[in-house]
Amino acid sequence: MAYADDLDSQAKQAVALELLGRACGESAGVLSLQVLQEYFVTAIRKLGVAVADALVIRASLQTRCTTLYSKDMHSGFRLGSAQIVNPFLEIQPSARQG
Repeated sequence: MAYADDLDSQAKQAVALELLGRACGESAGVLSLQVLQEYFVTAIRKLGVAVADALVIRASLQTRCTTLYSKDMHSGFRLGSAQIVNPFLEIQPSARQG
């Protein structure tokens, strides 16, 4: 399944898309939870996102959140409808402790 998104190998991507298309078209495909989990982990690693952050991002997109507060993600970055805001960015370094 990960190869369906693999832009580095067009040949593998074509085969994966053909298999997925055939399985969906015939309603004959079955994806195990393990395969879906591996796909999810592979996809978010390519984006450089931690699993926990990816879950938060997905939830914010599904709920059409407009502001996503995070001290770990890139403040100012926009994900769909959500703008990431680090609420602690303006705090002086000595005041951040504690």
